[in-house]
Amino acid sequence: MFAKNVVDEVRPDKPSAASDEDAHIVAMLGASIYILVGTRSSSANGPLGMILSTSANSVIGKLARDDNPLYVKPYSWLIADFIRGAFGNEFSMGIARLVKRGIANPLKLRKLVTEEVVRHNIGRELNKLYHSRGNKRSWNPRGIDIFSEDWDNLVILDALRYDAMRAAIDRRGLEWNITSRISRGSQTPEWLYANFAGRQLYDVVYVSASAMPQYLGVENGDSKRQQRYGFNLDVHELRNIWMDPPEQAVETFIERDEADMVLPAETMIEPALEAVEDHPDKRILIHITQPHDPYLGETGRSLYDDVDAPWQAKLTGDLNVPVSTLREAYRENVDMAVEAAAELVEKMPGKTVVSSDHGEHLLDRAGPIPTREFLHPDKVYTDELVKVPWVEFRRQTTGDYRRTAGSSSR
Repeated sequence: MFAKNVVDEVRPDKPSAASDEDAHIVAMLGASIYILVGTRSSSANGPLGMILSTSANSVIGKLARDDNPLYVKPYSWLIADFIRGAFGNEFSMGIARLVKRGIANPLKLRKLVTEEVVRHNIGRELNKLYHSRGNKRSWNPRGIDIFSEDWDNLVILDALRYDAMRAAIDRRGLEWNITSRISRGSQTPEWLYANFAGRQLYDVVYVSASAMPQYLGVENGDSKRQQRYGFNLDVHELRNIWMDPPEQAVETFIERDEADMVLPAETMIEPALEAVEDHPDKRILIHITQPHDPYLGETGRSLYDDVDAPWQAKLTGDLNVPVSTLREAYRENVDMAVEAAAELVEKMPGKTVVSSDHGEHLLDRAGPIPTREFLHPDKVYTDELVKVPWVEFRRQTTGDYRRTAGSSSR
């Protein structure tokens, strides 16, 4: 009743254009945020407590003004302002559709809040606040610095969970000794920023099927993602294989220009080996898009038969399939990625490591708020997202092939 009491005490003399039902929704939302956020603050002055206090003051201030829109618009305005104060503008933009629909039809506000906010978005954002300590962390401090690790060639299989890699090794009967590491990011942009930003890595050649190194590390854009995770990629060479994609490449149908392209893992074998041959004195980082969705196996392709935008469908949760089918589609993608990695490690000289930038949620329960999560949002450091596989290989070569980690010479 916290939010409802605030409404009554501030302006008890004026009638509201919103219904009592709407007011109770506001009360429920305010109380939920108070319980879920406030009780997890280390103290009343902790970062989450400060967020809660700021948002509450924002609500009270708006209620007290003479030009308060509360009395000419439904309570969805109050919800929008409350969420913006609690979580920041980016999250409020993320649920802009919800707010607009609520304003247009306040009678459906309860259903909209339940389906689109309480069900997922608020839980995700609360988890982000928890793991990032109130957005004070730019990346996961428990994660490793990949360039301090010992390797000549690092094969990154995008969005590969540790448990999925272990299962794939067992299915294929591979005699690989798998261990794990903790990643600095739960999403590729976060991982890139945490490992590359502010560094001169002139001993590294980056061979990428992902557009993210170019998008974040080279282009000077003004998108929200570039503003948050943009950096200067300072390596010996960046080879953007996705810019000249092979015939097997798959369109993702998102309006992101060239970033819409996904390359099957097998198409990265030849470019990776060419980089090794061209630069025998450099460390080679090979970024393979798979097993990142869209899923390219038989089950995976069937998911998108009735969907115009496969990637968008999974982002918005519009894939109406059983969880078991989704996980089978992911398993197929993992097998395709591991098969390509197995071929690479047999042909690469020196010490090769197969790992990942982050994992994947497949409608698992996230935490500490137990929402069912999919994909891999940034700043959510669950085991499913930041515990990544680490498999080392040593191929005997003539002479001393070891490259020197951390070299700054071009």
